[in-house]
Amino acid sequence: MINIGIITNTADQILPFLIKEIKSISRINLYIIFAKSNKNGKTLEIFKERTGNHFADKRIKLSDFKIPIYFVPSHNSRKFYKIIKDNKIKYLYNSGTPNKINFSTLSKVKGVINIHPGILPKYRGCTCPEWTLFNNDALGITAHFMDENYDSGQIIRSQYIKFKKNQIKDYKDLRIRIYQSIINLAKKILSNIANKKVIKFREQNTENSKYYNVITKKKFNKIKIDIKRKVYKFHLKNLI
Repeated sequence: MINIGIITNTADQILPFLIKEIKSISRINLYIIFAKSNKNGKTLEIFKERTGNHFADKRIKLSDFKIPIYFVPSHNSRKFYKIIKDNKIKYLYNSGTPNKINFSTLSKVKGVINIHPGILPKYRGCTCPEWTLFNNDALGITAHFMDENYDSGQIIRSQYIKFKKNQIKDYKDLRIRIYQSIINLAKKILSNIANKKVIKFREQNTENSKYYNVITKKKFNKIKIDIKRKVYKFHLKNLI
């Protein structure tokens, strides 16, 4: 058995769906560790704007899974480190930690895995799916090991989001598909860890990296309107 900690916050609506999928992995023990955040209200507001009520309307109760749950002031705190030590946690999976991970946290485990909603290193930073669409690029996700900087760790796997054009009637359809793809990729990677498969990774090419700040409302609205009006031309790499 291998022990894996899921680091998250109480506004994470994807968490129950993630747990439902990965709980079925054999030879794995899960631990959920929530950290405090002062931005939960804003986080939920943004998430609802992106996905509507798709996940909220299908809320799964964490209590149904009988997984140990902890609360810490930060995922860089001594209380958190004690939980890692006491439960012999080997890997961490990021499902929405509100904290930037520091070196002390990274050194406590074999790796902290994150799945970023963009192709790295080309799309680092914030609102990457929206920037990808604005730039008429191919939507994708990237699993990587976290380091002390944002979105700059070693890449485990990148993949493009696949869909039929007629399946996308609204911007929200894309965001929902991205979150579902993240859950599916997380299950594959954690299954490989549980089965003791070698996790291959590669360094990021910094020459191709770009960090994006939050996209403006004007640009975001243009994307949503174009998709709604069915005039947006999706990248061929995304179309089935």
